[in-house]
This record gives sequence, structure tokens and C-alpha cells, in this order.
Amino acid sequence: MTGRTAVLVVLAAFIAATVYELLVALDVIQPGHQPGEAPPGSVLAGFVAGGAVGAAALLAGILVRRRDAASQLAALLAPAAAAFMVAHFYTYDAYSLPTLIRLSERDFVPIPAVFGIAAFAAGAGLITLLRRPFGLVLTVPAVLFCGVTAWFSGLGH
Repeated sequence: MTGRTAVLVVLAAFIAATVYELLVALDVIQPGHQPGEAPPGSVLAGFVAGGAVGAAALLAGILVRRRDAASQLAALLAPAAAAFMVAHFYTYDAYSLPTLIRLSERDFVPIPAVFGIAAFAAGAGLITLLRRPFGLVLTVPAVLFCGVTAWFSGLGH
């Protein structure tokens, strides 16, 4: 698999996970009715997102020294991770069912922290376009911060 193909696969995984989270946040995919009863497909979406986070961080680290289309396309990795994180942040807390409480309404991860990390990730993407090696180095923690923040936003119930 070429570097470009690997980046495209990771971006597709982020897009799939983000679309799923958006559908849940917009009530197209409904959560269950009992505490802990997550929406259908949530486990798969979580695995896809987690895999994308790990693969994106690894790919960014590998591509630091390359100067090809793959490393240029990798500028989208951190913003894609941020999009997933924000979409996930606005889904429902399955453990609060049947009351529909969004993860963003909990106080475990502050809203400014989520958007600060999203801004950092967007900045890492922009820097990757302008100064690729440095931007890819920033992409690694940006993607990991997005993944950890998405995971922690569901804790603290």
C-alpha cells in the first residue's frame, strides 16, 4: 500500500466515524431506551475512530521525512480527527438514558478544551501545508489529543 493510499484509507475511516457521530447527534440514529444502551453501530464506529486515530498518528510520524503527495494529503489528518472529536462531543451519553443528555452538557471535558484542541488540530493541518515536516510533527499530538478527548468526553457519568 502506498503512503497516499494509506492516508486516504485513514481519512475515509475518520469520515465514516464522523458521519456516524453526526447522525447520532442529529437524532437520525437513535440511542436506546435503557441506561448504557448505545445507538446501533456505536461499537463499530468507536473501533473505526480509534483505529483511525492510531493510524493517523503513526502515518504522520512516518511521513515527516517524505516530500510527496502522501505527506501533502496528510495535512487533512489532524482536522479530520478534530471533526470526529467535535461530532462525538455532541452525541448523547448512553449512560444517562432515557434522559437525553449530550456529552457536551456534562462537565467532565470543558467545551473550551474541546474547541481549543480542535483549533490546535486545524492549525497543525494548516502548518502541514506550509511547513510540512514541522506540521506533521504537530499532527501526531493533535490527532492523539483529539482521540483522547473524544474518549474522555464519554467518561465521568
